[in-house]
Amino acid sequence: MMSEGSSSCTRPGGGSSCAVPRGFVRDPVAPKCYCGVYAIMYKSRTTSNPNRVFLGCPLFQAKEPYCRYFVWLDAHLKKIRAVEPEALGAMNEAEGVAVEEQLLRN
Repeated sequence: MMSEGSSSCTRPGGGSSCAVPRGFVRDPVAPKCYCGVYAIMYKSRTTSNPNRVFLGCPLFQAKEPYCRYFVWLDAHLKKIRAVEPEALGAMNEAEGVAVEEQLLRN
């Protein structure tokens, strides 16, 4: 999980750097990384977590510095359900589980 502290980053296009406290998230459903841009989904290719989906900085695979934002998708969804059940919208529990399972399969 995220720890206390801060992280700095460089914005795409050579813009100014940013420093945001770790754990700072404005939108609990679609989190922003420490660079201030929306995190995107990646699939782990490690032997310890094969095909496990995580959210990370969009600059992770670019040839640019990135903020190292990282959270497992399943842990993020669990946190959303615990903290803000209405964040998943008007869907019922069964529909929410189906959506999560589909995301994890892709």
